[in-house]
Order: sequence, then structure tokens, then C-alpha cells
Amino acid sequence: MRRNIYLETRGVGAVEGGVPDVGKRGLSSTSEVVGIVFSILKDYALGTTRNHSGRQIQMTYRLASQRLQALKNIILPRDPSFKGAKLRRAKRVVSTGLVILKRYKGRRSQLASDLPRILRRLNRVAERG
Repeated sequence: MRRNIYLETRGVGAVEGGVPDVGKRGLSSTSEVVGIVFSILKDYALGTTRNHSGRQIQMTYRLASQRLQALKNIILPRDPSFKGAKLRRAKRVVSTGLVILKRYKGRRSQLASDLPRILRRLNRVAERG
């Protein structure tokens, strides 16, 4: 069974630590996007993540970048909950996550210590629109 890695759906937990599903089932709010981007960055800082079957794997820069790009270019545009300004705001949050990931490439420990500040930044980007 293929499970979500980051988003907890009702009755089914995410593979690890997940972002609570609020509102409609599935990815439906900008706050969920912020939580997923933050979880990807946190996994990169820790160096491990889970795959869809729940097995622990190494979180490389490439894998983190691929997950963020997929969220931005495939998942968000296909989701009917994200249209117009909401889609642009969500894509801006993911783009900010990509910039942060690039800035901390090879400096996982620094990223880990800056995670609270990064979460505040992602929330500010989501609020501004």
C-alpha cells in the first residue's frame, strides 16, 4: 500500500511524523504546504527520511530537491484546491523552501539549528501571499 510520506490523512497516519490534514481531505491549505516544506527541510537536516513503504532511507540534497520540485510542479498544479492566488502563494512557499535548501547545501547542522527561524520565514511567506 502506497502511503503519504508527509500528509496525515484521516484514519491513516503519514509514514513519519506527518502534517495534520486540516479542512478537506488531502492537500487543501497553504498551512499544509508550509508543514510539508518544513518537514522536507527537517528531514534533510536529520539526514534520514522514509519512503512510501515506510522504510528508512538517506535524505540527500538531491532527494530533498526532487520532493520540493515535485510538490511545486506536479502536485500543486493538479490539485483542484489550489487555484489563482492560493496556487501562487503555495508555489512561493515551495520556492522559498528550495532557496533555503540551496543555501544550506552541505551544512545540515547549521540548518538544524536554524529550523525555528526557517519555520517563521515560511509562515510569513504564506501569509503575505
